Amino acid sequence: DDPYGVALDRSGGLYGLGTTCSGNFPVTAGAFQTTLADPLASNFYDSFVAAFDSTGARRWITYYGGINSEEFKGVAINSRREVIVAGGATSTVFPVTTNAWQSTNGGLDDIVVVKFDSNGTRLYATYYGGIGYESANALLAGKTSFIAAGFANTTFLVTANAAQSTSGGSRDGAIAKFCDLPVVRV
Repeated sequence: DDPYGVALDRSGGLYGLGTTCSGNFPVTAGAFQTTLADPLASNFYDSFVAAFDSTGARRWITYYGGINSEEFKGVAINSRREVIVAGGATSTVFPVTTNAWQSTNGGLDDIVVVKFDSNGTRLYATYYGGIGYESANALLAGKTSFIAAGFANTTFLVTANAAQSTSGGSRDGAIAKFCDLPVVRV
């Protein structure tokens, strides 16, 4: 089990995330995903998201993933106490929502973003990436949007006014702004 990030909400609640290949991870009953997506795969893992109240009592914990591997590395809490997580996924069957900005993996490893309400109900999930390797390592939440920062190493999805519209080398920094609609601006 590898924890990667933590965040606090304004009432002192603690949220954590990371990766695990443990079939006995302490997920809560009724969680979004209560078992590993591929428990027989020894080289792959799922992400997890955990929520605790200000006293340290467990509120909810869920696995999150598809076939192959996912790594949630950034977590942020917005003013509505929604939990936003981001990372990367090699999975071609990552559980996205019907309103996903990108519903399939665009390449080898895409940025993935998932939003939960304060009770652990999934609100939104999407891929975001091109044909190569992309991953998000950090998040910042605002009132109506959030920003994911990470890297991209090939063709990345950019808008017309992007500061850099083509790859500058083997690995570039990448920043994507997601609005609550969700509309993506880069």
